[in-house]
Amino acid sequence: MKSILLIRLGGLGDLLVAYPSIALIRRVLSSGRGPVSLRSAEKKQAGRGAEESQADQSMKGPQTLHPAGEREREFDEAFLPAALSLACRAEYGVLLKETGVVDDLLDAGSAPVSGLFGGAGVTTAREGRSVPSPASAYDLVAGWMQSETTRADLERFLRTPGGSRVHLMGVRPGSGRLSRFFFDKTCEFLRREGAASFPSFEECAFLSVPSSWMEEGKKLRPASGAKSSDPKSGDAKFAGKFAVVHVGSGSRGKRWPLANFMDVVSRLAAAGVYGTIVSGEAEEDIVPSLMSAALPKGWQWIHQPPLRALAGMIASAGLYLGNDSGVTHLAAACGASGAAVFRREYKSLWAPYGNIHVISADDIKNITSAAVWERCCRILAII
Repeated sequence: MKSILLIRLGGLGDLLVAYPSIALIRRVLSSGRGPVSLRSAEKKQAGRGAEESQADQSMKGPQTLHPAGEREREFDEAFLPAALSLACRAEYGVLLKETGVVDDLLDAGSAPVSGLFGGAGVTTAREGRSVPSPASAYDLVAGWMQSETTRADLERFLRTPGGSRVHLMGVRPGSGRLSRFFFDKTCEFLRREGAASFPSFEECAFLSVPSSWMEEGKKLRPASGAKSSDPKSGDAKFAGKFAVVHVGSGSRGKRWPLANFMDVVSRLAAAGVYGTIVSGEAEEDIVPSLMSAALPKGWQWIHQPPLRALAGMIASAGLYLGNDSGVTHLAAACGASGAAVFRREYKSLWAPYGNIHVISADDIKNITSAAVWERCCRILAII
């Protein structure tokens, strides 16, 4: 059994923009070269714009497997069968381990992972002195870094003569959407190693949400949700549909005003939609406002729900609404339909994939609740 280490540190969003690339490696390195079925992507194509669909098509590699040549046989011998270990924040990596995408997790704060990023080790490597690489226990090390400088420093530290194969990818100016940039670069290095055929981005992009998570998610829905409005009311045009609204973000500068979210929630409730407002550990400053808010009938607020249950709840929702946040990337990976409010400067790199539509402006406060409501109506009307 070959041993492969994958590295993606940072928050939930950082991990999930690399998810399609990690899933790609799992599929290509599946035993016998038959890709594992992580999720059927066809139904996730619905509702996507022509421009994005065309971009997706350009990402697709050959869809049939060719007879193995010498390079392919070398690839099989070098990496198959393979066990995948992922260095990340373990509380987020559990999403990938429990869905079978990786086999083991190395927590970002653990000694083995800290050793990969030891500052002294990088300095020593630059001075040309021989040091044992922390990656020497693995046949292959691959990772996705936030900058080209970090990539170069770490790769120099990890590479040793006759040691592990090391492929690290760093973000460069003009890289475009991170999820697709990383996927492209991952295809390139696998091709250099001898892999002959690749699944498409869409085939790798979505988490296979377990039924147990879905059941946990159902418990987070309002108990009175299905009766939250009178379906005979002329205004209740979306009666019985369920929405998840995440009002937070790791950066305050990426947060749309809470009052705007509450205005959209009121409009959703008037249209017959029931739902759950979610906040996390980064939003402690707005907890008092949420505690005192008078929520419309059929709506509730939950602070810091368990991640698995949150994924299950979002996966079953008819609408997701959020900021530029890790939870928004989770919604994209779960195949949810929805909208995300972004500062324009972050859109090119961090826009989510799938059916999450981005509404952006130079100043996020300039995005009106009316514009977001209009987008929500368009999404609800087609599901």
